Amino acid sequence: LGVAIVPLSDEKLAVRVAGYYRYNHGYIDNTFLNIEDINSEKNYGARLLLRAKPTERLTVDLAAYFNKSTTDTPLWILGGDEYDTDNRTRLPIRDKLALYSATAAYDLGDVTATGVISYMDRSLASSTDTSRFIQNMRTPAACSRNLLANARACTTGADSELTGYYGLVDSQSTSQLYPQQNFGALSAELRLNSTGKGPFTWTAGVFYSRRDTDVLNPQLAVDPASGVIIDPPIFFTRRTINDVLTQYAAFAEVSWDVTSRLNLTGGFRFFRYTRKVGAETSVPSILVGATLTPNTVVFGKENGQVFKANASYKLTPDIMLYAEAAQGFRPGGVNQVFGLPQALTPYESDKLWNYEAGIKTSLFDRRLILNVDAFLINWTNMQISARTPNGAFAFITNAGAARVKGVEVEATVRPIEGLSIQSSAAYIRAKLTENQANPQVLAPGLAGDPVPFVPKFTAAVGAQYIRAVSDTLQAPYRVGFNQTSASRSDFRPFSAAAPFTRDIKGYDLVNLRLGVETQDADWGAYIFVTNLFDAQAISRAFSNGIAVGKTNVTSARPRTIGLNVRKAF
Repeated sequence: LGVAIVPLSDEKLAVRVAGYYRYNHGYIDNTFLNIEDINSEKNYGARLLLRAKPTERLTVDLAAYFNKSTTDTPLWILGGDEYDTDNRTRLPIRDKLALYSATAAYDLGDVTATGVISYMDRSLASSTDTSRFIQNMRTPAACSRNLLANARACTTGADSELTGYYGLVDSQSTSQLYPQQNFGALSAELRLNSTGKGPFTWTAGVFYSRRDTDVLNPQLAVDPASGVIIDPPIFFTRRTINDVLTQYAAFAEVSWDVTSRLNLTGGFRFFRYTRKVGAETSVPSILVGATLTPNTVVFGKENGQVFKANASYKLTPDIMLYAEAAQGFRPGGVNQVFGLPQALTPYESDKLWNYEAGIKTSLFDRRLILNVDAFLINWTNMQISARTPNGAFAFITNAGAARVKGVEVEATVRPIEGLSIQSSAAYIRAKLTENQANPQVLAPGLAGDPVPFVPKFTAAVGAQYIRAVSDTLQAPYRVGFNQTSASRSDFRPFSAAAPFTRDIKGYDLVNLRLGVETQDADWGAYIFVTNLFDAQAISRAFSNGIAVGKTNVTSARPRTIGLNVRKAF
């Protein structure tokens, strides 16, 4: 990492440039393709910041950020050797991002006017191995089902229809889905906020954004020897999507210091969004349920508002009580998924109310900072991930309502000079409050089912001690501990209706770090150990029709020992 700050004019213009490169060694081996460390990761980019202050009242900030990363999907298969996979293909992930922004703030006296405009250009590609899913269809029963023919026509080996069907399966037996997204997002905001003294402060503004997404989602032929997509590409299936989401909003917030101790804040946001989704399938395939579909367009729009209210009261200068109620909103959209009866399947927006109350304290001359928070979230018309009837492909739909209740605690203790201990813990109960009544969901959840991938308990403790070793050097020592409890991958427990549900065990992680650095932060060198006890820390486990009975997981890295060196320029 390199950083340079260059003043171009006396307090009028300055630029900051930073560049970085990061390489993470892989830890997953593909035993089928005989490739070690298949998920090695390269990440590099740059940041450019420029600030101009042409007058005492006007400040202009320009920024550009670039990032590119390449890796393979860090999935491995549970049940065999740790960190091994036997996918028939490479699973590349490619992410390229460019972000530009301009911010201008003008001091009008008791009011500051701020304008922000930004543009993001991103290209993202990921992949899914469909080889097993296709190979599993090499049966007379699958022939009858996929050809929609009489079962008898696909039961005789000499039958030309069955022979032709087997040839189709064999031609796609090593293949992958390789969805590629390219999207540009323009957003702009203009706001006014008060800066004068007085019991009232306020902010008001307007917002606009347009996100234009183009998706190419093909099923491509793969070289069975290397696992790499054949070039030039051979399309077994091809579909395209164009998704345009436009949002408008107006917002305002007012804060009132009723007394020197009591503050009341209220705000609202009116919004309107429109969505236009067009899609077509130009290369069909009976094997993945992709029918030839001409360009089809679906429109959606919605108007609404969200509100928030907050009250805080200072018992003493070091102890504050607070309570808040706030709404949240997420736009609806449209799926285009292989295997669904409709070419485009819409889903609606979902909403929630969040209620929160807590206490913030800073005691004993800030040697102890303790914050406690309790919250309740009512989530309606929730957007969930469902599966197509064959269990292979995921799509978004709406199903039911949920309630999330929890308590969070954060504490920082500084008992002696140089020693800081930070800790946090959360207990969360996230459950459905009604049965999911949606015919598109294969195994709908019932009231009381836990929300997937939400552990009941998480905790973290970190201690750092900094010791001076000379007049200019110091040695930091740090140890960290993280704990996460169990969860599961679907609403329904294991049953014939939910064959893809997977339990996810809880885990503990311990990390160490020690080094030497200058007291002015000019440079530093550190030795670190992550996952000290080499725990199998699985963060996500899932299965589907493509995995064909296997359990794919992602996890924390195994024990890793490394050296980190930094220098400021």
